[in-house]
Amino acid sequence: RVDEVRCSQGRFLERELVLVPQGHGRTGILVLLRDITERREAQEALIQVRKHEVEIAGQIQQTLLYGTTPIGLHGIDFAVLTRPSQAVDGDFFEFYRYGAETVDLVIADVMGKGIAAALLGAAAKTHLQGVSAALLGERERDAHPSPAAIVNRLHGVLSHQLISLNRFITLCYARFDLRRRVLEFVDCG
Repeated sequence: RVDEVRCSQGRFLERELVLVPQGHGRTGILVLLRDITERREAQEALIQVRKHEVEIAGQIQQTLLYGTTPIGLHGIDFAVLTRPSQAVDGDFFEFYRYGAETVDLVIADVMGKGIAAALLGAAAKTHLQGVSAALLGERERDAHPSPAAIVNRLHGVLSHQLISLNRFITLCYARFDLRRRVLEFVDCG
């Protein structure tokens, strides 16, 4: 049997009890003590480094994955609340405002949790922005690509990568046309 013992001086000892045959049916107990203080301190330091990395990842998630809620739109107000299931995940949202009368909202749920999911979410959001910009560049002035066109192009860009990673993303892309009072959306995953 092996267990750890903390000494009064703050040192850690590993205690191992070993049964030793003594002959004539008798058994003795040998107690082995090893000073494992340095190992325990290194483990604790590693735990603290990992906690710090997760805190930084959470800050990065706040910066990269969460959009800015638009204000000053006539006829609609937005409010957002996100709570990752762990300290960090890959879910994201973004708003795209086209003048005073049109705003797009994208909400995505990335499979998995932790830093790997956050990296995938950041990559997907970057691709989404690139696809949107490319499609806007292909349109006439004041014409916006439809949510379906954006999502279809994004699917073409991401699907092979997601399949190779054995991951998926569910996504809702909604366009609010405030002038016409129309909601157009694509829900996929």
